[in-house]
Amino acid sequence: MVETQEEADALDRKISALEEQLDMDDLELEEEPPEVLSLTESSYAYGDVMAVTRAKPKPREWTRIDATIDSGSACTCVPYDMVPEGVKIEPCYDGPQAYTSASDHAVVVVGKIRPMCKFQNGMIAPVEMKVLKGLKRPLFSVHRMVENGDFEVTHRRGESYASLKGKRFQIYGRNGVYVMPVWVDSAFLGRGQPRTAA
Repeated sequence: MVETQEEADALDRKISALEEQLDMDDLELEEEPPEVLSLTESSYAYGDVMAVTRAKPKPREWTRIDATIDSGSACTCVPYDMVPEGVKIEPCYDGPQAYTSASDHAVVVVGKIRPMCKFQNGMIAPVEMKVLKGLKRPLFSVHRMVENGDFEVTHRRGESYASLKGKRFQIYGRNGVYVMPVWVDSAFLGRGQPRTAA
């Protein structure tokens, strides 16, 4: 128990010093990304004894795409030509495997990917996308977005946005359709450079 003003002032100074130290510790924790254990060629030494080095994780790189918000698309999908070689495309068994698109050309389902996506509102989440040969541009299916929660498009004072589960996503009118800027993990999508036939 504190009996004098001097003791109270001393206690306040100690508390302030401890709070400052906690704030500094928090800053130091935020500045350093977590380390990942990495085995290197130099890790192996002395027969069965192994040394482990620490490596910093590589930061995620993003590729921007402008996905068309499509009320006629049954699924969210990307062109096969945008998926870099080496990306594992999972098999996909729901829905037709081939069909004719709204623009009257053949489309074939190759499989699906589930990359991390970042949106203008700061949200980062995985999005399941079918990979289609014959598709010309990425499509976000209104049907799938409605299945995932309350979806609506709002136009107000020259701005348009889509709302999904209470989150607002900026969309833009372009050539008679609405597009949503989406940043996709670059490990899953490229900018559409041609790839060799599979």
